[in-house]
Amino acid sequence: MQLKTKITLGFVAMLALLLLIGGYAYYAVQRLDASSRTILRANFYTIELGQQMLRALDKMETTPTAPMRYPSLSGP
Repeated sequence: MQLKTKITLGFVAMLALLLLIGGYAYYAVQRLDASSRTILRANFYTIELGQQMLRALDKMETTPTAPMRYPSLSGP
């Protein structure tokens, strides 16, 4: 086998490996992107629920409307 053939085969083999690793990297990044979008969507939903709870607390009256069921533990 000539030197030129060996160099060409080595170059083609390295190019194939580079393309294979690049393809896998692209696939892995796409999977990470999809999972991070799912996590962000769930996080935004949780934040919205927390804001709704804060708004509901702000709307509540400051004085209780129902009588206390349990006696005070601080004493008579």
